[in-house]
Amino acid sequence: MRKVAILGFGFIGKAHGNAYSQLPNVELVAVGGCSEERIKAWKAPYHVQFYSDAQELLESSGAEIVDICLPTFLHEEFVIKAAERGLHIICEKPLALTVSQVDRMLTAVHKAGVTFMVAQVLRFFVQYAKCRELVKNGCLGEVVFASASRLAQPPPWAEWFRDPEKSGGALFDLQVHDLDFLLNLFGMPDRLFATGLQSASGCWDHVVSVLSYPNRKVYMEASYMMPASRPFTSSLRLLGTAGVLDYSFCVKGNVNVLDRAQHELVFYPNEGPSTHFNLDEADPYLRELKYFVDTVERGKKPDAVSLEEARNVIAVVEATKQALELGKVVELQHLLARN
Repeated sequence: MRKVAILGFGFIGKAHGNAYSQLPNVELVAVGGCSEERIKAWKAPYHVQFYSDAQELLESSGAEIVDICLPTFLHEEFVIKAAERGLHIICEKPLALTVSQVDRMLTAVHKAGVTFMVAQVLRFFVQYAKCRELVKNGCLGEVVFASASRLAQPPPWAEWFRDPEKSGGALFDLQVHDLDFLLNLFGMPDRLFATGLQSASGCWDHVVSVLSYPNRKVYMEASYMMPASRPFTSSLRLLGTAGVLDYSFCVKGNVNVLDRAQHELVFYPNEGPSTHFNLDEADPYLRELKYFVDTVERGKKPDAVSLEEARNVIAVVEATKQALELGKVVELQHLLARN
């Protein structure tokens, strides 16, 4: 039985709490870094200790694993503190707002010898896993163009999302999902270009990015500037030499109501009939956290989301921000050289 504590209990913290309650080898012992009212409003399956002081939770809860669901600007501080306490760590995305922050976290984690993973939940959606499988198996032939979009209203559950120094806006908080998946699928690009809009708060909240590879182009669009009347949508299209794979996701509301989502995944081959995939609607947060706890129990590295890839993602997001600010193509060879 692994004892887990959650730091932060907003939308993501609660989703993680619900997932842990379904894992037979986990005991959720503590929650902190949030108001006690949030814990009282949650229908916990068993007693969970509340800590008003996050440092006290790390020192006194008896947890072996800490799940960091705090706002992005607090990730570095508490990843390092948890590592220094010898705790295994899973940290919500985006990992950080700069590569220098990531490097300090990774130094602390490696020094402590603890298991560490970034919660890039898209990799644990069965639909995205199926897309990766079809690409790796060669069903699409060579993928020559990919496009992904993620369009949402501003997150209504916390004001810190509107502060560019705390969240990084849609660029860091939203586009990071598709960027992580596509970098995992295709590796690091040679260069990129981006254009977009800043919201009134100064966040890059509507961003279009183009990643350039020797044999393919990748287009991504992310927005936190959609009106409240528009549903949350995301999509992925992979154009291959043997056909096209289309995935669409739509939920009437925001991403915090995943249980209402509609999915469609279809492969359109160059020859023959299309294939519609009806996949098990497994909870991606449950799949993600089960995987992480299992890696801790086995004493293995969480290779499904490697630390090198986690660093690459933030490096490319930083480069995208540079492209937005300068209005020009950014070469990425220097990022490749550091890996």
